[in-house]
Amino acid sequence: MVLEKIVSGSSSTQKSLCRLAQYALLGSTLLMGGTLGCTDPQRLDSSDTVEDSDTASDNSLSNSIAYFLSDSTSAELVIADEDGSEVRSFSFPWEVNAYAAPCWTPDGKKIIVSPSDSANGGLFTLDISSGRVDALVQSADVYYSSPKVALNGGIAVQVSQVRSEDLGPAEIVVVRGTTVERVTHNLVQDYSPAWTPEGRLLYVSSSAHRSTVYSYDGEQSTEVRIGESYIYKLAPSPDGSLLAILGGAFGETSLYQVPATGGAAEILAPINGRNLQWAPNGRYIVFDTGVTSLTHSLYRWDVTEKQLVRLAAEGNGSPAVRRDSEYIVFRSNRTGDPNLFKMRWDGTEVQPLTSQVEPFWVSPAEWEGFCR
Repeated sequence: MVLEKIVSGSSSTQKSLCRLAQYALLGSTLLMGGTLGCTDPQRLDSSDTVEDSDTASDNSLSNSIAYFLSDSTSAELVIADEDGSEVRSFSFPWEVNAYAAPCWTPDGKKIIVSPSDSANGGLFTLDISSGRVDALVQSADVYYSSPKVALNGGIAVQVSQVRSEDLGPAEIVVVRGTTVERVTHNLVQDYSPAWTPEGRLLYVSSSAHRSTVYSYDGEQSTEVRIGESYIYKLAPSPDGSLLAILGGAFGETSLYQVPATGGAAEILAPINGRNLQWAPNGRYIVFDTGVTSLTHSLYRWDVTEKQLVRLAAEGNGSPAVRRDSEYIVFRSNRTGDPNLFKMRWDGTEVQPLTSQVEPFWVSPAEWEGFCR
């Protein structure tokens, strides 16, 4: 992993960073900031400001959604109201990683983006009101993915060094402002970062057909024992007391529930899950199943009733639950092309939000203020 330069907005901050560890990881060698040298603070110039189709500065939309709209050559970030109208679009000076749902900051004012081109590797913020893009960290030949933002502003992200055309093992780092904390460096695959409400970072390390869940408190990582050999994805409950897990035996992705402090995992649904999310009210979990997006089906697990309900058949997936837990936005192929739809939590009142046709396609969407 290489973290070459951290971009700040003031010379005093940059000097502080010079005194801290601005580092690069080359194999297992840690090079401190003095070796790399410190330069004047850098900002993206005006040519790197995104194009905004709407110059309004009001950012008070309470139920906005964000998604990427792509064709074969480029991708734009789209922000719309919950009915798919009042669209604002943003384009970037580099190709953006547009396959996952966008990642909002909790205040709904910014979105975290990362280029898919390793030559421009880094983690950036888009200010929605001004359209300005600022770099949090830039590193050539490093791929950033799966950012997750804590309520206190820390951003956990997977990073992999690009080696020829292959990616090295993913590690977990936390970006806080303009500083970077390395959470893992163990030469195995680290993935599925997730924040608990109290600010602990959970993640999974997997090697030799064995997965381990860890909890990071800002200083050290502690194993969370759950009794299953393979973990594909995890998500803490809104109150932090439980973990929802997709996993089981190696290669399986059944839905389990386990206490957040560890313990015996309780199987909830023995089906092939891929994406999962707790409703903010904690009363249900939504997830999809299937090997590809064309075969995904959408399910709801009712926590209190301990009941599994299928919300939509094959071709529907990538669910995201609104803040009040009443509505779910999801991606569907029911019209022949991938588009976004909205429905109530019980599967009724299905409403189309987009109507794109080839060569355009839409990514999964996320509600304002969420990064899941």
